[in-house]
Amino acid sequence: MSNAEALGIMEVVGLPAAIECADAAVKAANVRLIGYELTKGVGWVTVKVAGNIGAVQSAIAAGTVAASRITSVVGVLLLPRPHEEIKEMIYSPDNVYYQKTTKPEKGAVAEEPEVVAEILSEKTHAIETEIVEIVEVEPVLIDLSDKPEPVNAISSSDSKPATRKATCNLCGDPICPRGKGDPHKDCIHYGEVER
Repeated sequence: MSNAEALGIMEVVGLPAAIECADAAVKAANVRLIGYELTKGVGWVTVKVAGNIGAVQSAIAAGTVAASRITSVVGVLLLPRPHEEIKEMIYSPDNVYYQKTTKPEKGAVAEEPEVVAEILSEKTHAIETEIVEIVEVEPVLIDLSDKPEPVNAISSSDSKPATRKATCNLCGDPICPRGKGDPHKDCIHYGEVER
């Protein structure tokens, strides 16, 4: 965190609200998520962001609105130019996100390149030794000359004229789409009907 970066701290009740708060804050403005910190006992979670002062202010506003939809917001703090000694409080060991991004310890030994190369050569050897058998299949011809009738087709001899109740009270024609209470112009016999 440089001297030019502002610091935003939002404290909310519960981890789901903190995740929603952090998500909304990072999406709303060009800020960097420092992480979150769990409090001891009450269930409060502190979300920390850093960036340009205007961006941090927008991120805090968006984050608090999003978190207040889930639970309550306990406190909000915007530090425009935090002092360099506050850095130890912000990047504390309790900060969850910051621990994940730290460099490995000096005593830790990385995996040797020879081991990695050996593993890769074993995988490529296994891929090369796999044999795929290609089988030719004879095409199947289907005779489409005997087409069966569709199941839902109705023959003309079986059909009976549908009886439909007239809905138009002007003409009484069952074909007319006009219903009682509709405008007179909707009647298909509007110009023909005498009054």
